[in-house]
Amino acid sequence: MVTHDAFSASFASRILFLTDGEITKTINRDNQPREVFYQQVLSELGNFN
Repeated sequence: MVTHDAFSASFASRILFLTDGEITKTINRDNQPREVFYQQVLSELGNFN
């Protein structure tokens, strides 16, 4: 799935961040709760601004 929505992405087990078609970051949910992973996704998005 491709999305710009952090909430939807937080249901995945792994997220790849792309910049100009290149993978710049990968994060894995592992065994953490979805809510914690969602906050991690938001944090990572904040680093791209």
